[in-house]
Amino acid sequence: MNTGVAVSAADFQEHRPRVFAVAYRVLGSATAAEDMVQDAACAGPPPTARTPHTRGPGSPRPSPGRA
Repeated sequence: MNTGVAVSAADFQEHRPRVFAVAYRVLGSATAAEDMVQDAACAGPPPTARTPHTRGPGSPRPSPGRA
């Protein structure tokens, strides 16, 4: 499996049966579980944790009096 945030289609397919099993246990319906698995497959990777308000290394400091 990849070590980064993004998951390849092959990685997702490898874990699809487990994702379905968990969804089925939670939702109690095979149809709803399959819909959830499809939604997860189409959703793509999650957004990163960084926001515009997060300063990274080397970012300029805000001027005094500004937030």
